[in-house]
Parts: sequence; structure tokens; C-alpha cells
Amino acid sequence: MPDAAQAPDSLTIAQCIAIARANAPDVRAASEDLQAARYDSAAATKNRRPIASLFGSVLIAPHGFYDPAITNLGQYEFKAGVTLPLRDGGAASRDRARTANQAALAAFQSRLTAREAGLRAGQLAIEILTRRERERFEAQSLVWIDDLASIIASRVRAGASGPSDSMRIGLERDVVEAALDSTRTGTAIAMRELAQLLGISVEAMPPLRNSDPIAPLGPTPADSLTLIAKVERLPDIGIARAEEAQARLDLADVAHRNDLRIDLSADAGFAGTDLTARVPADMRAADPNASFPDRLRRDLGASAAIDFRRPIVDPTLGATIAARRSAADAARLRSVNTLSTQRRGALDLLDRWRAANRALLKTHGTVGRSGTNLLRTKSLYIAGAAGILDVLDARRTLDEAQERLADARSLIRSARIEAENLP
Repeated sequence: MPDAAQAPDSLTIAQCIAIARANAPDVRAASEDLQAARYDSAAATKNRRPIASLFGSVLIAPHGFYDPAITNLGQYEFKAGVTLPLRDGGAASRDRARTANQAALAAFQSRLTAREAGLRAGQLAIEILTRRERERFEAQSLVWIDDLASIIASRVRAGASGPSDSMRIGLERDVVEAALDSTRTGTAIAMRELAQLLGISVEAMPPLRNSDPIAPLGPTPADSLTLIAKVERLPDIGIARAEEAQARLDLADVAHRNDLRIDLSADAGFAGTDLTARVPADMRAADPNASFPDRLRRDLGASAAIDFRRPIVDPTLGATIAARRSAADAARLRSVNTLSTQRRGALDLLDRWRAANRALLKTHGTVGRSGTNLLRTKSLYIAGAAGILDVLDARRTLDEAQERLADARSLIRSARIEAENLP
């Protein structure tokens, strides 16, 4: 979100989506997960390089504490060495593939999290705008009811209407007032969630505005083709394919678990025994003038070793391979099903979009006819040719038509932002 000096005076639905995709708490956390996965992948690219290390140990065992033949009166070593895997059954390459796949999976997860945050922010912005539209016509209903109530009060005083009419209009006002309060409460709840997604406080959030006037037009053929083409790029499908690749790597790990392993190690440094004297007794016996530097020269050396391992009998291998093969098949089936589900979801979205546009076209006419009917029924009531229930029924018919109109606009906006933000 821009700082206070750069904050816009108002926010559109598209701006809410863009801010949430970049600034929502879950989006920032997913970005950190992605960065960690990329570092892991970078580290794995170097897993075939020699590992150099310093190592050593010191054991002091004076006379009389242990058998000198066993302890050599203590021993020490201080060496530098390297270890190089010569043959690992492909473990290093699979580790590189696995970390690269995990980085790709984290990237898809990050995209999915950003998309979901953006869509949720867009839906909340649409909900808030729709609720405010309802607030307007519910407030207008209250004004209309209050106006009718004053007319009824005059008619009751004149004896033209009974007291029950006055009571009935009061009950109707209570219903509309409760609906208005519920709408305002829902708006406040949606505002708090939207503010959290945008990373700002409710008090600091600019007001929302509609920048996309709704026209009753269904998705064009170009819209449909673009939407279907986007399905292949959905992060949901990328996640399913990455999980399938992970299952194949797990199967390969088990299949090569008992392959021959060969490691080469080499070291150089100091190693010796008898730490109870600066110069060991055996060395002093051979050379009475031997000194501590002479001892260090004797203890200096180097060595190399080749280690290998290959299991011969592993009774768990067959069942483990079968388990991993079944897991890989399950991952493949889930990947195929995810693609099919997302394609179906795209077609469902197009149908919802078209249905919302049809509803909008029909409801426009319904609102106009309902308004005309209300004026006529009110006039008939004042003339004594209609009852109060007829007037209130006409009022509710108009309110319901206005609600359906607001819902149709909301559905069209929701379908549009979902289509535009599909990848």
C-alpha cells in the first residue's frame, strides 16, 4: 500500500486486487517460502563438490587411570580433510531435481496465494459496493415508509383509515430498519477483512468507488477463448504437476536405495599418542635429545581412504517400491483430475457470467415496472380503492427487484474479475 502522502483518494476494485496480490499477509509469507526454496535449490546445485573440513580430538589418560596398553596414555589428532562422493546411485542428481521441483512448487504456491488474496479482495470490494447500494435503496424505503406513515396518520385522524393501517406501516418500518442495520453490519465486517488483506487499518483505508459501469453484455467469443487458454497456466495445475514430479522422484529414490556407493576421503595433519609428556618415552629412548618439534615432525602425516557400501539383502525394498509406485500413480491421477476440474470451472464461470447478464437485463425492466406499480397502488390507497397490504406488497416487490438488480451487478463484476485474474 502506498504511504500516506501517495495514498489515492479512493480505491477501485482493480486497485484493491492489485494491492492485495502484493501486500496481503499470506502473500508476503508465501514470498518468503519461495525465497527459502530458491536458496535450497541453489545449495543443491553444489552437492557434487568436495567437502573440506577441519577435525580433531584429544584424549588424556595419565599413568594409573587406565591400562596404558589400551589407552596409549592418551591420543590426539588435528587434521584437514576432504571427502568426495565417487558413486552415489544418482542420489545427488535426484536431490538437485527435488530442490528445483520444490522451488517450482513454492513459486506456484506463491502465485496461487497471490491470486486467492486478489480475488478475495475483489470479492470483498464488490460485496461492500453492493451492500452500499442496498443501503441506499433501504434508506429510501425508510423515507418512503415515513412519508406514507404520515399520510396514514392523517387518514386515521380523518376516519378514512383504521388504526390497524397505522400499526401495519409501523411494523413494516421495523422490518426495513432491521434489514438496513444488518446491511450496515455486514459492510463493516467486510471492510475489516478487506483492510487486513490490503495491509492497512480500516480508518486509513480510502473509500471504494465503481470505475467499471456494468453493461448487460455477456462474455464475447474472444473472452471465452482467452479464458480457456488461461487454464493451462493456472497455478493449481502447476502445483499438481510438481507434486506428481515429486512422487516420481520418491519412487526413484527407493528404486536406487541399494545401489553401490563409493566415497573417497583424504586428510593431512597431526596424530599421535601418549599425551602425558611433551616427548613420548619410546621416542626419548631412541633419541635422548629428541625435542617437542621432533615429536611434531614424527606425528605429521597424510592418508587417503576409499569407502564403499552395497546392501545385499533388503527385505523391505519390494513393498516400499510398490508403495511409492502407487503414490506416484495417485499423484498422476490427481494431476489429470485437477486439469479437468479447472477446465470445467472455466466453462462454469462463463455460464455464470452469461446468466448474470441475462438476469441484469430482465431485472432492469422489473425494477421499472415495480416502481410504476407502487406509484399506482399508493394512489389507489389514497383514493380508498386499495388496502394497506396492497401498498406494502407493491413496496416489497420493488425492494426485491432492486435487490436482484444489485445481486446481478455483483455477479457480473465477480465473474469478470475472476476471469481477468484467473492465472
